[in-house]
Amino acid sequence: MHGTPDTKRMQRRMLWTLPPALHPLLLTHCLHTEELWSVGRKAQLVFDTEPSDLALHTRFITEAAGNNPVSRSLHRLLDRRYQHCIDQLHCYPSAEHLARHWKQVLDSGDIKASFWALITHPKADDALIARCHGEFFMRLQVPQHCSSQVADGEIRKLQRELSNLRQQSYAKTVRLEAQLRQQEHNLTQLKVEARYNSTASVSPAQQTRMEKLNKQLRQRLEWTEKRLAQREIQQTELYHQVAGLEEHLQELIQENTALKLHHHAALMTMATPSEVAALPNIRGKQILYVGGSNRVLPRLRHIVESHEGDFIHHDLDNSNNPVIQKEILSRADIVLCPLECMAQESCQRAKRHCRKYTKPFVPLATLSQRHDAERQHQIN
Repeated sequence: MHGTPDTKRMQRRMLWTLPPALHPLLLTHCLHTEELWSVGRKAQLVFDTEPSDLALHTRFITEAAGNNPVSRSLHRLLDRRYQHCIDQLHCYPSAEHLARHWKQVLDSGDIKASFWALITHPKADDALIARCHGEFFMRLQVPQHCSSQVADGEIRKLQRELSNLRQQSYAKTVRLEAQLRQQEHNLTQLKVEARYNSTASVSPAQQTRMEKLNKQLRQRLEWTEKRLAQREIQQTELYHQVAGLEEHLQELIQENTALKLHHHAALMTMATPSEVAALPNIRGKQILYVGGSNRVLPRLRHIVESHEGDFIHHDLDNSNNPVIQKEILSRADIVLCPLECMAQESCQRAKRHCRKYTKPFVPLATLSQRHDAERQHQIN
């Protein structure tokens, strides 16, 4: 598929020329918070209140609406992150081709990269951008079955990588132990030869040859010890890689469990018995729901307890004792928080705790947000 010369000359849309409704999604889901803080430090932003993740996102959403150094930095950052998909879509000559690509990505693919590359493509019209906006929002807020399949596929991929690393680690350990035994044997022989040479009567020529041989052996021993030290360092690094991959795998499994729980909670009124039965194993897990409306509590409690989980609801703002707050958060395996409460101190405190102790933190879309997204999806 090749684009015409006119298509290649056309300029892509810039961040500040996109509809303002796209900016919160792009900054929240397509960039990491650490990257936003880096841009903020370089731009030397000054906040009216105490700096926080919420204040940073609010400031950047405002800055993204205009052509200024901050919005230009954000645009370059998004381009660098998703350059591979931008290059892939560059030669697409029409909105129809882009729509077909988007449909394929929704089934299985990197929707974040394709979303940014598509909405900034010169051939993307307003109707296609609105459709992608609605479907992107629905996919992020209410994960579908295909999203679970992608997450499960990533888990299986990490498990294969972990298995390969373990095999490599075992093989290196065996080689290092064999080399160490060989060096100990060589050292023992050198000591025996040294004792024999110290007692034997030798000529000056033999003494010279023996000294030369001993010098060579010492050099080889030093070289081998250095290599052995390097191998031990590599072994330690490999162990750290395995531990980090195992930790990341457990985080991904927990997050996948939380997202499936969110999916069934949001769609329980229209879920089939087979979909409810597909809820992941949460037996014995503590599911904490922070703040939010009391209308959704019976639904969430029924889902969790019917699968032998322990459902906890607490509004941390009503507890001024930090010891009690920390005890409640420490008990939870998964923390759920509605988006309508994200600005409250309780959800911010829970989010910081989950980040510190690597627990899944799942923001839940409100009922009105889901209905708006569903209506937008039906219109498109």
